[in-house]
Amino acid sequence: MPQLTIIIPYHRTFGSQHLEETILSVLENRGDDSEIFVLTDGSYRDPYSLSGEEVTFFSLLKANSLVQCVNAGIEVARAPVTCVLLPGTLWESGSLAQILEVFEDRSVAFAIPILADRNRQGRVFSTGGVCRPSGSISNYKPGRHIPNGSCLVPHQAAAFFRSSILQQIGGLLPQFCLQMAYADLGFLVEQLGLQAVELPTSVRFSGLPTQKVFASPFEQAKQCELLYRLWRHIGNTRQNQNQHIQNILNECWRTFPGLRMFRQLAGRLSGALTSELPVRAIHQRRMQAFSRDESQQILDPTEISFGLKIFDSTSPENVPSRGNNQKVA
Repeated sequence: MPQLTIIIPYHRTFGSQHLEETILSVLENRGDDSEIFVLTDGSYRDPYSLSGEEVTFFSLLKANSLVQCVNAGIEVARAPVTCVLLPGTLWESGSLAQILEVFEDRSVAFAIPILADRNRQGRVFSTGGVCRPSGSISNYKPGRHIPNGSCLVPHQAAAFFRSSILQQIGGLLPQFCLQMAYADLGFLVEQLGLQAVELPTSVRFSGLPTQKVFASPFEQAKQCELLYRLWRHIGNTRQNQNQHIQNILNECWRTFPGLRMFRQLAGRLSGALTSELPVRAIHQRRMQAFSRDESQQILDPTEISFGLKIFDSTSPENVPSRGNNQKVA
């Protein structure tokens, strides 16, 4: 049984070089008791034959977002701890034992590593973020007080999670981009009475802080609006409303008078008019399904389904046309 599952979601926009760099850095630092899953949109050709015993590739035929790729990886994860890395993120230092030690505390839901900028001589650009119900995310400084109603969230480039919790809640919400899905998870963790923590400073990654999240200004604004509607009741409701209004005004001020301002306003309006009932129903089901007692156990991945079927690559009708990739319908 592996102790760490490493999930690397890939979209053609990242570029194959970034994916290969991440895989190589993981192979050098991961330790023996781990498994590596690379989930792609089918565009990666694996020219260096990286797929094999140490790395398993999956092609997601119907997935069109990084969140869906991550969820497919969570579905087949066997280890008690899952790491999600974006292509372009490098594992610089820190051992598997140091990471697993953090998760010995059963109340820890996810852990946040230090992230340094690859292009600025290792300057730290993220130690996590603080998200407000209004959807705004600010940089978190270790030791700083987190305001009531806010939550600690990992940067999308690298994060570690307790696998059983992700599996019990059914994965990340696919209505969000990866960073906003992490913000939603942060609020959920707070509601469940669990905690997010920082990893030891010796566990260090480097990444690309300007990396795109593949969400347009319209989509980003729409998702911020949806996040606000889901979590506006947390903490001081009146303060959340004021912060929400302030965020919208700040967005307009920063982008006035460009086209981006109108796209963001349109996104906010679309989010406000879109029914939140389907997402709220999912949210309520995962709250009800979670049990603190059950979270002590690692669930059997074969008993969990997020709607993406994993095909056995040894079956003749499902053998892909290239490499050792497995297909996900």
